Amino acid sequence: MSIEQQSPPHPEPTLPPLHTDDVGGREGPSKKSQDDLLAGDLEMAIKKIIASFKLSNTIFNLAIAEVTNAFKSIPRLMALWVLIVQMTLIFWLSIIILFAWCAYALSHSIIIGLVTAFFVQILGLFFCLYAKKRILLGFKLPKTLGVINEAFK
Repeated sequence: MSIEQQSPPHPEPTLPPLHTDDVGGREGPSKKSQDDLLAGDLEMAIKKIIASFKLSNTIFNLAIAEVTNAFKSIPRLMALWVLIVQMTLIFWLSIIILFAWCAYALSHSIIIGLVTAFFVQILGLFFCLYAKKRILLGFKLPKTLGVINEAFK
């Protein structure tokens, strides 16, 4: 006898099948549980997507309602603005008169009272110019430009 005939043949290792199918063509328990898990995850994802669409629709409708109410308030705001401007002018005039009167009372000179009124008016003008400069700085979007510059360095 030859050596080949004496040694039993080595069977090649076989891998288990990926899907266990029964003779009747039914799926095995692992395939069914994987499908159930996948279907459950898919159903959960669809529910979350629907919920997010409902939330975004609610937020959009709320924003529309708020903008509508804001536009309805514009006439009242304009009327209030006219009153505020008038009262501010009267208040400013009162302050000028108070300073001018104090200067006149201390010096007994009409010229000093008028010059004081003039300087108070100039002081108010410089204050308004300074406030305008500060407000215009906000229109340049300094924080946004800073973030953009930082991002593209």
